[in-house]
Amino acid sequence: MHGECGPAHPRLRSRDVVDGGAGGSGPAIYLRQYGQEEGLANLALSCLGVGGHFRAIRPEGRNLIVDPGLRIAALSADRMLVINKDQLLELHFSPQERVWHSAPYFTPEELNAHPGLQHLSSLGVDRLGRVWLGCGTEICAVQHGRVDSWGTGAGVPEDTWRSWLVDREGQLWARGLKHVVVLKAGATRFETRDPPHSKLTSDILNVPLTADRENRIIVRNDVGLARWNEGRWEEFTAKNGLPSVSTAALLVSRDGTLWLGTSGHGLSRWRGYGNFEAWTVAQGLEADAVWSVLRSASRGIVLGTRAGCYRIDETLHRGVPCSYAGMPPGEIQLMTERADGSLWIGMTTGELLRVAAGAQRATQSRRCR
Repeated sequence: MHGECGPAHPRLRSRDVVDGGAGGSGPAIYLRQYGQEEGLANLALSCLGVGGHFRAIRPEGRNLIVDPGLRIAALSADRMLVINKDQLLELHFSPQERVWHSAPYFTPEELNAHPGLQHLSSLGVDRLGRVWLGCGTEICAVQHGRVDSWGTGAGVPEDTWRSWLVDREGQLWARGLKHVVVLKAGATRFETRDPPHSKLTSDILNVPLTADRENRIIVRNDVGLARWNEGRWEEFTAKNGLPSVSTAALLVSRDGTLWLGTSGHGLSRWRGYGNFEAWTVAQGLEADAVWSVLRSASRGIVLGTRAGCYRIDETLHRGVPCSYAGMPPGEIQLMTERADGSLWIGMTTGELLRVAAGAQRATQSRRCR
């Protein structure tokens, strides 16, 4: 129920794009970009998908115009739902006639009982066959002929609801133009999970929502992307390396790669997504040249760089100076930690320094030749 569509082109070549801008928080993002030079005819991508064959569907021989946005979903191989002019239509294929037919999904009585069904903004179908709809400013669901709705009294703030996702834990996530809400499995009330910069101010027809292989929820926000990870939101912007334009489509492929479809800048692949993170001067280091990396149980990740000793602050998601008293300025070539917890640092200029376990001062041991 990710609502993305269209295969990535198998013949695309690629260009590497490294992080842009300074002063961002969190790791740097390395993108591989695909544009017209790499085989894309159109750089404005609004949907992504994997594989498939396509054929035209013309109910009763008529062309059907589908409203922009997430307004089409499959119930089965021969049944589909489409929002057309605020009306939900059911399309079904007749094998005897070899044609598609269409009919209104809701009865006049249902429309009168739930006025929001006359103003639909999006639809999705989950693995249980429930149909989820953005209806007016509320959220509606249809199952076994029953229509339920959730409004402000059930934890759903007023919004235009655009996209839907059921994660591996059975939780339903919904993304509107201003808010993100989640309905936990078995719950009857939604919870608000707004990311930073949640309100979208441009490119509002396509509001992607997906989950990666670690079941982390990824949404677009007004400055880039936000990812729900272990109970909090992480934000990624152009300062981390994202394109400066809006992300109109998101797809996590079978190998766990995150793909981004952008408005006017083609397709990008997040290189190493889920496998490695990178920190550069944009994330707090004074120099990109790192000659030694050490993981310590007490100190965390410590870096020996051309500009001295740095560590990764897990709270700030930035590189910060080690701030050991007595540490001379200059380039570090080697670092190691002994079994007693002491940190040993070899400078390019020949000094050998020792920081005792739990200490905040570096003492010179001897000069190396």
